[in-house]
Amino acid sequence: MRVLKSKRFFTAVITLMIFSTMFPSIAHSQENLNETIIEATMKPDPLRKEKSAQQSEQITEYPDTNFTYENYGEFLTRISDTSKYIVLPIDEFRKRTDTSKIIIGLRHDVDNDLKLAQRFSLTEKKLGFRSTYYILHTADYYLAKPENKAIHTDSILPILKDMQDNSHFEIGWHNDLVTLQVVYHIDPVNFFHQELAWLRSNGLKITGSASHGSNYCKVYSYLNYYFFEECTWPVGGQYVNNVTVPDGTSTITLKKGRFSDFDLEYEAYFLNNNKYFSDASFINGQRWSIGMLDLNSLKKGDRVIILLHPIHWHQGSTLADIKSFAISGQKSGSINPNSSSISIVMPYGSSLQNLIPAFTLSPGAYVKVLNSMQTSGVSHVSFTEPVIYRVYAENRSVTKDWTVSITNALNNANNIESFTFPGVTKRVVIDPLRKTIVAKVFSSAIPGSLASDFRLSRGAVAYVGNTLQISNSTRNDFTTPVTYKVVAEDGLTTSQWKISAEMLNDKAEFISFVLPGMTKPPVLDTRLKTIDIEVSGSQPLTQIPALFEISSNARAYIDDVEQISGLSVNNFQSPVTYTIVSEDSLTIIQWAISVKQQVLDDTKTGETNPSLTVYPNPARSKAVIILRNITEKESRIEMFNSQGVKVYSTVFENASFVSGEIDITGFTPGIYIIKCSSVLKPVRFIIE
Repeated sequence: MRVLKSKRFFTAVITLMIFSTMFPSIAHSQENLNETIIEATMKPDPLRKEKSAQQSEQITEYPDTNFTYENYGEFLTRISDTSKYIVLPIDEFRKRTDTSKIIIGLRHDVDNDLKLAQRFSLTEKKLGFRSTYYILHTADYYLAKPENKAIHTDSILPILKDMQDNSHFEIGWHNDLVTLQVVYHIDPVNFFHQELAWLRSNGLKITGSASHGSNYCKVYSYLNYYFFEECTWPVGGQYVNNVTVPDGTSTITLKKGRFSDFDLEYEAYFLNNNKYFSDASFINGQRWSIGMLDLNSLKKGDRVIILLHPIHWHQGSTLADIKSFAISGQKSGSINPNSSSISIVMPYGSSLQNLIPAFTLSPGAYVKVLNSMQTSGVSHVSFTEPVIYRVYAENRSVTKDWTVSITNALNNANNIESFTFPGVTKRVVIDPLRKTIVAKVFSSAIPGSLASDFRLSRGAVAYVGNTLQISNSTRNDFTTPVTYKVVAEDGLTTSQWKISAEMLNDKAEFISFVLPGMTKPPVLDTRLKTIDIEVSGSQPLTQIPALFEISSNARAYIDDVEQISGLSVNNFQSPVTYTIVSEDSLTIIQWAISVKQQVLDDTKTGETNPSLTVYPNPARSKAVIILRNITEKESRIEMFNSQGVKVYSTVFENASFVSGEIDITGFTPGIYIIKCSSVLKPVRFIIE
């Protein structure tokens, strides 16, 4: 037989085995007790559910309060239908037969606290039920002094008399007599006679006994009902010591008696029942409770004993509070028990739909939203509006409504996201790190009176001094930079933005123009917009990079191709027209560039040797390096200062003609030598 943790559960199984042997005419055979209890406990309690088609995805099962008087009262109400059930104390249960109904015997073992048992019994009395309470003679409440197991106290008599005479409960004997002999060395026969005589002389009618599953039973492998001759055989599983009990190197012979010796009529574990349920049993680590009993599994003719221990039961709490409430990622939260309200602040911009709160309630309580059961950390709720959480106290008769309000925090961003002067702005540079804005405006603008069109962070406002700034309305003098103070929506976070209005350049002039091999400075005619250049006779007029400077932020084009100083290469065999567009795009001027060669002597005509050219030379900020007639696959350019230290190098590959610009703004003024691996003659280069 499988050994169970609960000694009472095991005892019940043994009882049925013995009962089947002793009373074959009424022994049940359709199922064993172990399977009966497990089957019943695994089925849901119909009173613990609510079903709603509209809430099919919601949790509908009430949390089990397990061991409250209210829960017990609810159960008793369910079995109060006399057309289906007969509910009796154990002595009457064993005598009653009715195959058309379910007969239930209510039994309670008072192991620890008699007053608690009396309070427990009030639920039964109020609903008109009667049951049996078995009084434990080794419990502290029974004894004058807990350390002396042989002397009772008279203080229990008024309680027992009240329960028997006024509430009509059966009072029975909770048998721990084998323990009394084995552990405390007290003669159980004499003690039992003495105690029954005392109880009966005080008007208590003791007709039955229920074996107590003392912890010593496991230690010494006995059962307390072995005290009775009628209950000695067969041996109950591993509880094999039914005649003697080992005591060190010797044995103790158990003293026994018969029911008739003590005017008793029954032992509670040897009755004609076919189903048995006890809150001393554990199913998957959980103590069995009446909420687990599926009454629909019971059939007409079933004889059911239910054993409950008052020590496990309590008055249901009337508290219906939300003790804690939080949303993942929240910025703050508070609970006001006086107003039954909860406030949560989420980060700015958070969605308030389908949030999953984590909460704790008063012990044994549960909570609903719109009649839908809520489970902490599981249930989704939309908080776009305040939500009412209705909390049901453990006793299920007290409810409290809690209002949960969740809002987003105010925005703390304080940026200027866009800025322009309508009609006069060409481009704007916004630097969010430095909090600066530079607006480039056309020369037609009047900086002393400009209205700006701007967009701020959501909910933010801007001030210049104490003047609130209205986009497209408020005017300011931008002849000097203006400071905007931006205040975030939260009213706490601010930033200072420096805004400058800069006039766009309307000039489209050439300031300088340099070609390699120039024999003299170019002639710039700013009136006629022409540039005349003379280069040496050895200087080819094709593939020439021009190094030029134009008006600030202007752009140069040949046809539709933008020209980049020092990089763009053109053919100057005939005049070339450059189109210069001013920064404000309002001024467009065409310049004619004419290049002619010096007359060469015969010795220099048709130069084909590899050559290295640097211009302008001297130079201040930029220079152009030109390689011609290169036959090597790789050409390395290196520049050395006057001490012979290499300060610059680059490599050109697979090119017969190369033009490249060098930025020399970081070099110390002086004389430098530029060498090329593909050209024999180095160039002396001066940086001014």
